[in-house]
Amino acid sequence: MKKFSIAVGKALLYFLAFFGIQIVSSALFSFIIGFQTALETESDVSQNELTNAITSKILENQTAIILTANILLLLVLFLFFKIRKKNFCSEIQLQKCSIGSIIAGVLFGMGLSTLVSFVINLIPFSDEMVGSFNESYSLIGTGNIIITYLSVALVAPIAEEILFRGLIFTRLKKGMHFSVAIIISSLLFALAHGDLIWMIPTFFLGASSAWIFEKTKSLLPSIALHLFNNILAVLTISITQMPVWISLMILLLSPLAVIISAVYLIKYQKTVQGNDVNENAPVQ
Repeated sequence: MKKFSIAVGKALLYFLAFFGIQIVSSALFSFIIGFQTALETESDVSQNELTNAITSKILENQTAIILTANILLLLVLFLFFKIRKKNFCSEIQLQKCSIGSIIAGVLFGMGLSTLVSFVINLIPFSDEMVGSFNESYSLIGTGNIIITYLSVALVAPIAEEILFRGLIFTRLKKGMHFSVAIIISSLLFALAHGDLIWMIPTFFLGASSAWIFEKTKSLLPSIALHLFNNILAVLTISITQMPVWISLMILLLSPLAVIISAVYLIKYQKTVQGNDVNENAPVQ
């Protein structure tokens, strides 16, 4: 029970640190944007109009806020382990792995995400929930396109994998079965993304990333999956609706991709464990 409490406590502290940095970054940007907007706005503008103008500019700069928060998170985490004289890469298991495991990880995660998205589309969500999701999703495409790709498609996946898989999942795993650690870390990952409809695919993305991480013993395949997922998310905003036959082909191939890549990753785990045993075997 003590190990469980310590594991959960450490995971929650990392999670709260993530939220704290998000809040600080949002507050700082909101202050700067509000101050700048107030200076640029004419004096006869009403309070409501000024508030709406500030809110609109904050929403337009959401990707910049996320980028700043994630860079700050990475810096804080790196300094935290540096001060404690611990190797940052070792702590998050950012180590070498085969190209095959990275490809298999991406195929497994994207195949599962495709199947989950198909099921979600069958759920009769209310118009209000769908509208809230579409509004949240559309914010990805606002602001400078370079900042959007840097934030959503590059820095955010790296920062989130380091936090939720490299730190939270690994700490939880020390006090419970890895399957329970996957569920808890994925729930926290989903909660960090807010909107209910958004939380469902995010949970499964987190779960598949954690499972891949467990099989490969490296954070690289999980980062690759998250990068690929977010790049596609940004691209789909500017792409018109995909032809039905392509969507159908992807849907039909997804279960096959999941099964083949899962088998490969399970075998890869056995290979990694075998190598570890050989390396740690006493010299005769």
